[in-house]
Amino acid sequence: MKPIQDIAQAILDKNILYAITYTAVFNTISGAFLSTTLMGIIFPMPVLVMVERGLFIGLLYGDIPGNFFYYLVILGTIILEFGAYIISASLGVNIGLSLFWPKRFETKNRWKAFGKAWMEVFRVYPLIILILLISAVWEIGGLYLLVN
Repeated sequence: MKPIQDIAQAILDKNILYAITYTAVFNTISGAFLSTTLMGIIFPMPVLVMVERGLFIGLLYGDIPGNFFYYLVILGTIILEFGAYIISASLGVNIGLSLFWPKRFETKNRWKAFGKAWMEVFRVYPLIILILLISAVWEIGGLYLLVN
């Protein structure tokens, strides 16, 4: 819970740039790369992680009262973050599938297919980083406006 506490404190201290940067970096490394893309090596894990996240968001935000602006901030954050996480999870699934079906990458060699899957990760990740940066601006900006 330390990242959440650090980000909350930064918002309260009006250190918005730090909170946005921290959020974007944390979401990219932990939320996208480690938990969904890299976990693709264990084939079904990205899908299971995304199902767990969906259930968690539903349980967390299902009955929380708030005003229209609050729901707008939450909904925008969920749409942007989950969009990036779905892309990163699909890259993870692609990595796992490259080891089982290398012919998808027009080769019979599993290691070549695995390498091609990782090349696709490097090609697509700038988009994921951009989406998570926009999400962090949306989320932190909205939270800042909500608490002030």
